[in-house]
Amino acid sequence: MILRKKLLLSILFSLMPALALAAPKFTESVSDLNVTLTCSTSYSSCMFRPGGDDSQLVSITPSWPSRNVTVKLRYASSGNKTVRWQINGSTFVRTFHINGGAYWTKWSNNNPNASRKLYISCPSGHATGLQAKEQGGYGIVDVRLICNGTDSRWATGNPNGKTLSYNYNRNIPGIATNTQGGYGIVNIASLGRFSSYYWANWLATNFNGQDDPYLKCKLGDSVKGLEIAEQYGYGVIDVRAYCSR
Repeated sequence: MILRKKLLLSILFSLMPALALAAPKFTESVSDLNVTLTCSTSYSSCMFRPGGDDSQLVSITPSWPSRNVTVKLRYASSGNKTVRWQINGSTFVRTFHINGGAYWTKWSNNNPNASRKLYISCPSGHATGLQAKEQGGYGIVDVRLICNGTDSRWATGNPNGKTLSYNYNRNIPGIATNTQGGYGIVNIASLGRFSSYYWANWLATNFNGQDDPYLKCKLGDSVKGLEIAEQYGYGVIDVRAYCSR
């Protein structure tokens, strides 16, 4: 009897790693086009395998394989999405859906020199205006959204310069920028719209650069968020808008 118990315990202990590995835990949390993924195992390490889709990797915590990993992604479009995890040589495929109607505009000027990219959004509702920090010798160094609820946070956290503000008091259908060579974005505006006619409500008086093409949401949609490209030593150098119904 004792021998049988020892044999049974030996078999159970030998199966424990395989049993633990066979049941990793995954979660996917979707907020607009932003997705947070988690992987947890009690035996081996989770390794995230980026796919060839329209996702942009925001962060992986920790940055090395671990038993508990959190990945943040930003997608360019809605629809069905697939991600892959690798655990001890086995691949686990996860699928989830991002609701339709949300999308990004193009970048204002396609400046490739960003030191970092920062995302801000209205916690609820849509943007009705903009605030910006304008610093002498630099131009626009920070931006935040005025919302028809709680305002967004500041994007870069740069406290320098004077605060400029304009509230359109209705959902804004896009934004506009003025870019000066050697400086970056020196002026920014929320768009107004009447029928098919758009205009810019500029925050600053600096027009030493070139007006970039308007970043317009589709008819009936409004700005929900912004992605800000910041270059150290220059300030804000590029921006794109996130639109939704």
